[in-house]
Amino acid sequence: VRLNDTRGAQTDLDAAIPLIGKPKDPTEDSIPSGLRARLAEVQAQTLARTDRAGAIAKFGEAVREALNTHYRPFVASLLIQRAELYRLDGNRTAARADLQASIVALQKEEQALIKGVPRLPGGEILWSAYFARFQPAYRQLIHYLIDDGTDADAFLYAEKSRAFELLQLVRSRADVPSAFREATDEGEPYSIDRLRQVLPAGTYVLEYEVLNDRTYVWLIRRDGPPELRTLHIGESEIAGWTATLQALAAERNVEGFETALVAPYQGLLQEVVGRIASLQHGVPARLVIVPDRAMHGLPFAALGRHKHYLIREHAVSVAASATLYAWALAQDQQLSHAPLGTALLFADPKFNRDLDVARGLPPLRQTEKEAARIRAVYAPVMHVDERDQQLATVPELLRLMRQSTITHIAAHGVANADAPSGSFLLLAPTENDTGALDADRLLAGLHLDKTRLVVLSSCSSVGGTPVGPEGIAPLVRPLTAAGVPGVVGTLWNIGENSATAELLVRFHRHYREGHDAADALRLAENEMLKDPDLERSSVLAWAPFQMVGYASSPFPLPVN
Repeated sequence: VRLNDTRGAQTDLDAAIPLIGKPKDPTEDSIPSGLRARLAEVQAQTLARTDRAGAIAKFGEAVREALNTHYRPFVASLLIQRAELYRLDGNRTAARADLQASIVALQKEEQALIKGVPRLPGGEILWSAYFARFQPAYRQLIHYLIDDGTDADAFLYAEKSRAFELLQLVRSRADVPSAFREATDEGEPYSIDRLRQVLPAGTYVLEYEVLNDRTYVWLIRRDGPPELRTLHIGESEIAGWTATLQALAAERNVEGFETALVAPYQGLLQEVVGRIASLQHGVPARLVIVPDRAMHGLPFAALGRHKHYLIREHAVSVAASATLYAWALAQDQQLSHAPLGTALLFADPKFNRDLDVARGLPPLRQTEKEAARIRAVYAPVMHVDERDQQLATVPELLRLMRQSTITHIAAHGVANADAPSGSFLLLAPTENDTGALDADRLLAGLHLDKTRLVVLSSCSSVGGTPVGPEGIAPLVRPLTAAGVPGVVGTLWNIGENSATAELLVRFHRHYREGHDAADALRLAENEMLKDPDLERSSVLAWAPFQMVGYASSPFPLPVN
């Protein structure tokens, strides 16, 4: 069929029919039903070229047989194919119904898989590649719903399409905030109305859905109705912007980087930010961006025109979904009642340079000074645990993080695009441990009930490799699952330099002053822009740093 050889396809089908046999007892083994469903599917694909109505009928037969197999992704695939034929036939109602039914089948499969936590060889969670196949069905359905004027329903499907597995992980925690558990009953995400109820005043959620030829963005706030805009920008343009910016950053091409910041700002943010400015009347706002597809690699805080970066006026953070941002707010509020724990600093681990993954990586000597300056920020007000060189080991990190309110890790990080759960931090080895702490081990071994904020001062720690439809970096995902509402990290390789250290020290200083993490990062970045030192004031010194989620400060803001 795929080679357009209809005659050859029909010959094979004629030979297959007597081998499969006819339906017998409906309770029989599901394999014959699966084969008959597959037969009907290929017959439908063959007919689709000449007889669309006949193909639709055959897909109906395939669906009925596939339902006997309990193999839900196969059912979903058949429904999606039939939906496309309905679309071509001009029957949008039937197409929409098939897409909705396919997503119900997928969600049942997701729930079954989450309960069993199946894993592929090498430790990779099945969902990371498996469910990404069905994202086009979500996008097509969202497109239909928006065209029909049901924007709120479209938003709910946008939420369902992302971060499903991580949502289940945070919901399964024994200490999940009760209000959040009730709001996400049966694993359903937040609706727009429920989201508006929990958003603080002055906070705006910008949730994007990127299609091939356009991008939708919902603007959601507490004190006003949601707004939906259609942007005439597609996936390929966004992917080009992201690739260009990351390449220019790697080349340290400041001028080219500055120029390349303009197009994504104009295409994705300018219209929405202008609307927010009119609502805020010049008062800075908090922007929570829920990106989609290639947007995950964009340095949102740095986007703008003529060095008028977004961060100059607004605190910026990102979230894998609006529902997970609501969880971060609720989790942070719950942690605010916990006793103050420690500030944990890990710096310059003496890693095993003979490891294949460590070859060519230099020691991080400057991070010891960075940690010393951060220690001076917190030492007057809380206990500080610090580990470096041989003492900065995996067992020590996992042990000490349980008592930490704030954790800062300055170590090499490596993102693995082929197997995201194999992304790792490189710490010092012990007799029984190589020191390579991968995301899979973090997910299994990290359980936290005090930590509000983790700072990952390492390469590509919050970007570079978003996992499938989840859209969350592999080193952030286990921290969120462990109960951490806020993570600060980087979008690409940052190397080791004094400007990075200066930014992070200033960030911690503002966090210690009582500013929440997103605002502390904004203040630190604006200070860097005014620094007379050209390396520090360069946009490349701070653009890769990004705030994920929400983390209030455990210290009160001073009263003016």
